[in-house]
Amino acid sequence: MTAILSLETVTKSFGPTEIIRGVDLDVLPNERHAIIGPNGAGKSTLFHLVSGAFPPSSGVIRFNGEDVTGYAPEKLNNRGLARSFQITSVFPGLSVSDNIRLAFMRTRGFPFTLWRGATADRTLERDVQDLLQRVRLDGRHQVLAGELTYSEQRSLELGMTMASQPRLVLLDEPMAGMSQQEVTYTTQLISELTENCTLLIVEHDMNVVFALADRITVLVYGKVLATGTPEQIRADAKVREAYLGEEAAV
Repeated sequence: MTAILSLETVTKSFGPTEIIRGVDLDVLPNERHAIIGPNGAGKSTLFHLVSGAFPPSSGVIRFNGEDVTGYAPEKLNNRGLARSFQITSVFPGLSVSDNIRLAFMRTRGFPFTLWRGATADRTLERDVQDLLQRVRLDGRHQVLAGELTYSEQRSLELGMTMASQPRLVLLDEPMAGMSQQEVTYTTQLISELTENCTLLIVEHDMNVVFALADRITVLVYGKVLATGTPEQIRADAKVREAYLGEEAAV
């Protein structure tokens, strides 16, 4: 199967310091792929490279078969790659439904000056209502986004990302700052929303990783230590020594 996202010997240096050291990575269509590793492993830097926030120092990044090395985030987004919880913004002074509506308008090229015209567009309004239901916020559609709970704002951000109908969704630490109840809720929501697209996620909570991921890549000191199924990663002695430790027995 041809990878939807491929990194070929990708490196990233800041001055004399090499953070990403020759990473090779393939993410397959419609899989949920997690990247894990200890603090300082380079996970966030790798996400910045994939999303276009940073250009690589060397190597090639391909998305859907196209060489997208050095592409800006907006150009990548137009091709179907979306990063949530980092570049997506919730407008706290607007209602939940208006936030979702704005996300659809941006995706479909509606000028924001045509707000009234957009609200009269039946197809747009149907899609807004459908997405509100998918992110379980249809009962909160009139509430200002700034009045939502933390996990509800995360759900709204994810909904705004999904409005672009991405082929690949990047999630960087989506569970950060959540209670265990919120983590359980959001894990299920992410699972439902990404049924028909590809997910690449960085997450410290190993229970979330093992619940969501079809495959896992372990990054240590900017290099790929191992890639495999959750079962293979649990059983890998090198991974247990470098990162999982006692968590492997969970």
